[in-house]
Amino acid sequence: MKHKFLLPLALMFLLLPVTIQAQEDDFEEEVAFLEIIQGYYNLIESTHNLHSNPESAMILHLFTIQEIYKERGEAQRAIAFLEETLKRTGNPTIRSVIYSMLAELNEETGDPQKCLELLQTGLDEALSRLQ
Repeated sequence: MKHKFLLPLALMFLLLPVTIQAQEDDFEEEVAFLEIIQGYYNLIESTHNLHSNPESAMILHLFTIQEIYKERGEAQRAIAFLEETLKRTGNPTIRSVIYSMLAELNEETGDPQKCLELLQTGLDEALSRLQ
């Protein structure tokens, strides 16, 4: 009669490591899920912050429009768009970004002299604001 408890007890000790491993696996999955959710909330927060700042939102739109033109093989249209936007804004940050974007586009389209001129103009504007 004493031995009838030994088999269940032995099985319990044999299965205990499997049960502990399963619990650890579940815990790791839960931690991974929570990390994904945290990353998602961080993305939402950073997107909100980006779009709630008018300068940041405009820069994002400028880069996105530029990339679409470039992907379509229409770099000259991107240049024309950015030049027109440059005429429409007096915001120093936006102007500086546009000068850099225009310089990059002109270099990519084979006009390194225009690239240098744009960078010099952007530099001159930035220097004039410092004085």
